[in-house]
Amino acid sequence: MTRYRWVDSRRAEGFLVTLPCAVARVSSTAFYAWLAATRHGPTGRDLGEAYLVNAIITVHRGSDDTYGVPRIAAQLRHDGWVVNRKRIERLMRQYGIVGVHKARKLRTTIPAEDNPPIPDLIGRGFAPGRPDVACCGDITYIRTGEGWLYLAGAGSGLTPATGLLDGLPHAHRTRRRCPGHSRRRPRRRRRPGDLSR
Repeated sequence: MTRYRWVDSRRAEGFLVTLPCAVARVSSTAFYAWLAATRHGPTGRDLGEAYLVNAIITVHRGSDDTYGVPRIAAQLRHDGWVVNRKRIERLMRQYGIVGVHKARKLRTTIPAEDNPPIPDLIGRGFAPGRPDVACCGDITYIRTGEGWLYLAGAGSGLTPATGLLDGLPHAHRTRRRCPGHSRRRPRRRRRPGDLSR
């Protein structure tokens, strides 16, 4: 309820206007100006703003609630509206219309400052020519509905898909602990030159 409506409801109860205006901290002149404007109905500006909000909601829903201020402004201009981006921003904030924002990029590899760089032991030779000469592996982070999934893969250059390892034992290298963290190692590891399966 606005202050002016509160003063108007006190006036309808029989109070003098000066006392409710003093309590609501508005001048009686401003109250009477508001009262005269409400008696005449909505102004042309109010109607234009209502039509614009309706157009903003239509464009926003047409984009599956994904468009933000820049895209809605561009679409409205394309549809023939002469409208300012700041006005659209104000109306969207006022009516709680929010677009989808890109998620902030998460930096997953945080090298320690005092460690030397890791040497390239295979010299970028990803195709060594015979099986089980060199092994390679990687770990990745996948965002799921339950949190982060740590996935690690390992294999040699020529053997296809030697298996996926549980990434949780390797996640302790990051600076944050992950829920369900286990330090259990895989039962058996393949080493270069190990031809037995």
